[in-house]
Amino acid sequence: MTLGATIQPLSSREAVIDALYRCINGLDPADEQLFRSAFTTDAKLTVREKTTEGLEAIVADTYKNIGKLDTTHHISNIRVNIDGPRAQMTATALAQYYRTGTGMQDVSRLLAGSFWDVDLVQQKDGTEWKIKDWNLRLQDNMVLLTNRDYTVGWISALPVELAAAKAMMDELHLPLPQAAQDTNNYTFGRIGVHNVVLVCLPSMGTNSAAHTAANLLRSFPNVRFGLMIGVGGGVPGPPNADSMKDIRLGDIVVGVPEDQHGQGGVIQYDFGKSMQEGDSLDFVRKGHLNKPPAVLLGAVRSIQADAMMGSTLFHRHYDEMLEKHPTMIMEYHRPGTDRLYTSKYVHKRDTPDCAQCSGKELVDRKPRDISIVHCGLIGSANQVLKNAVQRDDLYAKEKIICFEMEAAGLMDEFSCIVIRGICDYCDSHKSKQWQPYSSAIAAAFGKELLSKIPSNAVEKLPQLVDLVAMVLNVADHYQKDPISTEKHTKCLDTLKCIHPRFDKLRLEDTKGGLLKDVYRWILDTEEYKTWLSNQGLLWIKGDPGKGKTMLTCGIINELGENTAYFFCQATIDTNNTATHVLRGLLFAILEKNPSLSEGVRDKLERASSLPERNAFYILQEVMEDLLTIHETTIMIDALDECLIGLDRLLRFILKVSAFYNSKWLVTSRNIADIYEALGETSQISLEFNDLSVTEAVNTFIDYKVQILSRVKKYDKTLQAFVLQHLKDNAKGTFLWISLVCINLSKVRPRHTREALLEYPSGLESFYERMLDYVKASIDAHKLKEILAIICVVLPPISLEELSTLIYPAEDRQNISWIEDMVNDCGSFLTIQDSVVQFVHQSAKDFLTLKQRRYTFPDSEMSTHQHVFAKSLECLQTLHRNMYGLREPGMGIDKIVVPRPDPLAGMKYAAVYWIDHLLYSLNPAFGTSLSLADAVLISNFFRKKYLYWLEALSLLESIYPVALSMSKLAAHLKPPTNLDASLKEIYRIASHILEDALHFVRFFQYALNRFPLQVYISGLLFSPKQSLIRLYFQHEAPKWVTLKKGLQEIWPASLTLDVATVSRLRWSSDGRYLATHGYDHNLRIWEANSGQLLSVLPIHACDFVYHKDTSAIMVLCGLFDFLEVWSVTTGQLLNEIYLDSPRFQVSTKSDSTGPISKNHPRRRSADHLREHRGSHTPIAFSKDVSLVARSRYGGNILEVNKTKSGHFVQSFVCPSPLEALAFCSNNLQIAWADRKSIHICNVDSGNLMWITEFEETIHMAFSPCSELIAISNQELEIWEWQKSQRLNRLHAVPSCSYKMQYRAMAFHPTSSKIFVSHSTALQEWDGREQILYATFGHFQDTVVSIAPSEDGKSIAATDLTTVKIWKLDKYVELQAKKDKIDNDLELINLTAHGETYFALMNGESSELLKWDAAVGSEQSTVLHSDILYMTWEPSLDKSRAALFDWDGGNIEVWDLVEGVVTMALRSSDPIAGMSWGPDEFQITVWDRNSPCMSSLDSRGGEIVEQWPAPDVAFDKELGYSCLRWSPIKTHLALSSNFGLGLWNIKTRTWITLTTTTDDVPLHRDSMQFSTTGTLFAHLGWRTKMLQVFNVDTQDLILNIPDQGFSPILSMDQYWLETDKAFYSLTTEGGLSESNTFVSRPATHLNIDRDPGREELWLRSGLDNIIWLPPEYRPVVKGCFIQSSKVAMLIGQGQLVILDIHWDRSKDFDSQVSELRSML
Repeated sequence: MTLGATIQPLSSREAVIDALYRCINGLDPADEQLFRSAFTTDAKLTVREKTTEGLEAIVADTYKNIGKLDTTHHISNIRVNIDGPRAQMTATALAQYYRTGTGMQDVSRLLAGSFWDVDLVQQKDGTEWKIKDWNLRLQDNMVLLTNRDYTVGWISALPVELAAAKAMMDELHLPLPQAAQDTNNYTFGRIGVHNVVLVCLPSMGTNSAAHTAANLLRSFPNVRFGLMIGVGGGVPGPPNADSMKDIRLGDIVVGVPEDQHGQGGVIQYDFGKSMQEGDSLDFVRKGHLNKPPAVLLGAVRSIQADAMMGSTLFHRHYDEMLEKHPTMIMEYHRPGTDRLYTSKYVHKRDTPDCAQCSGKELVDRKPRDISIVHCGLIGSANQVLKNAVQRDDLYAKEKIICFEMEAAGLMDEFSCIVIRGICDYCDSHKSKQWQPYSSAIAAAFGKELLSKIPSNAVEKLPQLVDLVAMVLNVADHYQKDPISTEKHTKCLDTLKCIHPRFDKLRLEDTKGGLLKDVYRWILDTEEYKTWLSNQGLLWIKGDPGKGKTMLTCGIINELGENTAYFFCQATIDTNNTATHVLRGLLFAILEKNPSLSEGVRDKLERASSLPERNAFYILQEVMEDLLTIHETTIMIDALDECLIGLDRLLRFILKVSAFYNSKWLVTSRNIADIYEALGETSQISLEFNDLSVTEAVNTFIDYKVQILSRVKKYDKTLQAFVLQHLKDNAKGTFLWISLVCINLSKVRPRHTREALLEYPSGLESFYERMLDYVKASIDAHKLKEILAIICVVLPPISLEELSTLIYPAEDRQNISWIEDMVNDCGSFLTIQDSVVQFVHQSAKDFLTLKQRRYTFPDSEMSTHQHVFAKSLECLQTLHRNMYGLREPGMGIDKIVVPRPDPLAGMKYAAVYWIDHLLYSLNPAFGTSLSLADAVLISNFFRKKYLYWLEALSLLESIYPVALSMSKLAAHLKPPTNLDASLKEIYRIASHILEDALHFVRFFQYALNRFPLQVYISGLLFSPKQSLIRLYFQHEAPKWVTLKKGLQEIWPASLTLDVATVSRLRWSSDGRYLATHGYDHNLRIWEANSGQLLSVLPIHACDFVYHKDTSAIMVLCGLFDFLEVWSVTTGQLLNEIYLDSPRFQVSTKSDSTGPISKNHPRRRSADHLREHRGSHTPIAFSKDVSLVARSRYGGNILEVNKTKSGHFVQSFVCPSPLEALAFCSNNLQIAWADRKSIHICNVDSGNLMWITEFEETIHMAFSPCSELIAISNQELEIWEWQKSQRLNRLHAVPSCSYKMQYRAMAFHPTSSKIFVSHSTALQEWDGREQILYATFGHFQDTVVSIAPSEDGKSIAATDLTTVKIWKLDKYVELQAKKDKIDNDLELINLTAHGETYFALMNGESSELLKWDAAVGSEQSTVLHSDILYMTWEPSLDKSRAALFDWDGGNIEVWDLVEGVVTMALRSSDPIAGMSWGPDEFQITVWDRNSPCMSSLDSRGGEIVEQWPAPDVAFDKELGYSCLRWSPIKTHLALSSNFGLGLWNIKTRTWITLTTTTDDVPLHRDSMQFSTTGTLFAHLGWRTKMLQVFNVDTQDLILNIPDQGFSPILSMDQYWLETDKAFYSLTTEGGLSESNTFVSRPATHLNIDRDPGREELWLRSGLDNIIWLPPEYRPVVKGCFIQSSKVAMLIGQGQLVILDIHWDRSKDFDSQVSELRSML
């Protein structure tokens, strides 16, 4: 950045120059002289970018003495005195601008140009100067102020927040100097009368916020308060909450105390990654932020009052921001998608969005399209909270309504208010879609807040400079050793928790506050005093409600911060396990003692990767290590609420309290298990100290009544009455007092006596009184209906959803009326965030158990039937494109939910109507649906099915509803006694539902992510006989037509969305399929719907389902131990070490925990990774009782029991093992080495059978164990006991010269065998050579086959795709008359006019020919005599040259006529071939000849010959790619010797690269421009795209790997890849001004996104048609010309699409006109 200044030659200018000189003494001498001389001339000044610390110091020092400048004028009106401090200020400012132009990124962005001009003009009176003009590149609304003019600090955490803050400024100011140590980057502006300094944190987290605030106060000492404004995570209310009260995305939360006794608006909990895994999370707590200043709280209350009158301004500020900055509209508009999942439902981690998340788990809420303000507590931590269960627990216990990451770092002394725009729900389903809008609306609220505060009120606030010293003290350790501090922080992060201090604050607040007089009595007990003066264990016990937790909190306060403590809570998953207790205690110790973390860091990292049960043992070791070197006091409250691992925790406490240097204090109820363990320890019984407890209770009553009296304004008489009544009835129970006082706070003083006397003594009596109120209501019938519905709904529902289940569509009531009725339901229901739910589980239990006859007068099934019927009724309003989307490929993550949301009231109905229908069935009358329900369902699927799927897609609920549909299908069976005509209704409904199921399974990936593809891909690729296709043909898009290749019926397979898989295993019941891939993740799938249920990061050598469907047994390490993992929880349940006779180490499994990592037989995961790539034989017996594995280099086979790990048998192998298999009865085991097959008895080890068979890959026994199948490239089936070979399948030929090993598996209930055949799966008879069926086709060779144990399903994979077939419903899909032999492989597709040609290769080679004009699905087969051929189509695609590069045979075909025009037979291998240089010539390079020859393609005569490049013979020449330039001057050759150009005229060889990885693999990967001046190629491994000048060989374009496909295209103007176009100049060079452009919008192309499933037909860069796996082209199997897209799929099937998508039109306008006809 440079500075330019134009100075007018006026008489008094020297005064300004002198002032400037005083500010530039620190410059480099050359620059100083340049600076001085510039001000003595009239020339424009240019100063180079050289500044020094000296200049900065001078500027800062000078600036301290500058007076305040008038802030009411813009810079064009500022007047400056010549001789006074104003001139000095002007000089300082100019020097400062020079400095900041090179040193501040924000200023660099501010100053759009490379220089700016200043005109200093003397006024007529000669006493003043005016800064006349600034270059227009500088914003013209900026003013010049001093550091002390700024009184408000505005802190943002993200750039998206800072941008919104800047946009809210009424004006922006010029930059100012800052303290030398200040590293912040500031922006300056004004809102109303307040000057605001804005700063963005360098990183997220509380530590960063603290340092940023300290630096801000260094440079701007007059700042009186701060605004921490940005985004946060909200705590949603129940679905039935008032939509105008619950927290939604886009709402605003202001951090204020819950009540006048609150600790502050923000509670701090530091460090630890809060991440949901199932329902568990490790969490520790810490600190709180002080209350915001009264002036800010008063402004908040003023805005709340305005809101009640409907006159808030922040929405207007937001709109004005978008009007003022229209470029922000695209990013900062309000999104439409507001999805909330149930708390315990965890995001499916293998996808970045919620595409695979269950829509059934979505919470159905009434929509709201405006942002509202909520006031309450905000929780702050150092890392993101992504756990909905913990979120709800913290809300329930602490009343925290928002979570964020920075505010707590500002600590107590920084006077600020925290404002958060809600951008997510703190669950595992986080996304950034709402961040921009939420940032902007929060900033708009901040602007309105400042507008409420007068300037004089700010000036009265105290300064905050004392915070600087405090922060520096806190950060002292960090400043001295930042690396050590970073390691310490990471060490704390591995504990996955935050400090228990937060629990303490929450509990104190929840229980009514901590009073010293309540716990003081225990400090005087002899037991406590003895414990305090000695080491050991003290147990405080008492009944519920006796105040044990308050005693714990009080003792913690007395002992100080050196105490480590933890509060167990049964209702919070992160506080109810022994492992969580240790995590919390360790965090508390290590946080206060960073030096201790160094010695335990490795163990903690190891524990972080283990399941909770196993992590306990490592954490136990860590605790013992710390207690050995560090004395501490440890307290654990509510041991009885430790639900998991209490026995282990008690044993550990007894051990360490007796042998280590520590004090332990625990509290619990009087329960037998704890008494049995702690009965001999020192203890204090609250029951035995009843007088002390009663005294404490009375003190608590005095406190609570005092608060009530002050708030409710009780007179002395009423206060005395309440006080005495509570003391008379409390019975020593704190809990009862708290509940009564809460209820009294809602009662008017004049009714207090009556209310207090009516409160029942028991909870059940209280509910009965509330029910009487309901029965007496004028709306008793509706209230009863509401209670019944809330009792049966699955997740809680919103008020709007409740309205749809109560009233008919034409009589929907005002939501406020529904809210009133819910409020009339007494103390049973509550509304939170417009969601209706029970106040407590006991309320639901009372209605469904104690008062069941009242709640369900007919039956609970009748209520379910009612919900079903009402749900189906409200779904009748569904229609196409509910959200008005324009783009056919728009994904869920890009969709903006319209306001109001048309789906808001029907979300619950859309997702759960099937569930309620099934729950309504009465088992006493059979499981079939009623006739009326069958008719309803049939009509719904015929008229609304696709609209319903679109809605489910928008709600991201496709997978769970598909599962519900499968369940529904089982109940669509007519009763046996029904009339035949009525049974037909069931049959029709069943057929419709079956077709609908096929539809959703076939398109489930697209439906779950791209809603409009239900009408495009769905209706385009549904088979001809699909009923859904027939019913909704009027919704098909008119811009695309499928001309050829549509299948007749649905495929029988289900395709799973998995990117990598190597092994398949079925559960015993056939419901679940487990897959394990090279990404080392084990995935569990629901086999019927294809839904991914869970992903377990397990490094498995092999695995099987263990016993039932709930666990997986995995062989790990160097095959020396087994692990048993829970499928549902992902926890490691057991480890079994496998004995070996070569080791004399006990390997008995410890049922209470894992074997130590130091066990002599234990291997690290690194060893496993080293051996993962090798083929090592492993086998489990059918009943999973035995495991066999190769040992010691493959020469030893060992068999062990899986339950105990005990050694059973071993076998010595002559050569390394290749394969293993157990027989069905576990009596025999087959093993294969490199030369033979052996079958041995497992018990005795005796050899029973042997035969020769080399390189065995797979072996399998038939179910009866009579047959054994053996395979490598071939397959043999033997009746081994008779040594008789029954069957043999020969090797599968391949033109790709790769081995086609046969995978195989026997049918579990017959002698049939499933065998891979290249890319297909076949079913053969095991005894005879009878082929029963061929199952579909994969993209690559089938490598694994797995039939389910019940024989009803079979799964197979080719490493990237998994397909599942239902064998009982399988329909063979090879009825095409032009059926192609499975031995052939597809090679290429091309076209000449409307005639398409494909090459098929194998044992016999064929050309397929289709005439698109005829319209027939059949192809003409042209047979060639060349095997494993390669072809080169001519430029006009009318001819093709075929050659066998290994055999030297050549054929030239006239494709139009279908005849061979030339045939040459030779034994000399061909290196390569290309058409040219003439139209009818082909150039052939014979590998054994020093020449290249040009042949006449019509007769085979040699036309011309050229010497081959000598470089080609330096190596053994492999296959080469040849391509002629269009002007026939150069021939490009690519081979294993490199890449070069052969100049025909000069007979010279030009080498471009000799690196094999850089050469093109395909002829289509290298292209000449049409002028022949440029040559482009794509490296086959490096994927580097390079363009050379042919004449100079200059490299003019070099683009690294962009995921390009191997096909390039080049003409006179463009170089085309599958990603983009590169513009060429008219002279044939590369355009400098327009090197890269996007594809034209009308350009049709196929682009594969990073995920395997994402294969799209695109128009330009727009995804328009999602291609199902069954309609994806093979490699080089796509041909696009104009609007036609031809794709070669499967085995010789051609698909042709005609596409005319118009991007300028919206989606709805391009829907088929059939709609109007129907």
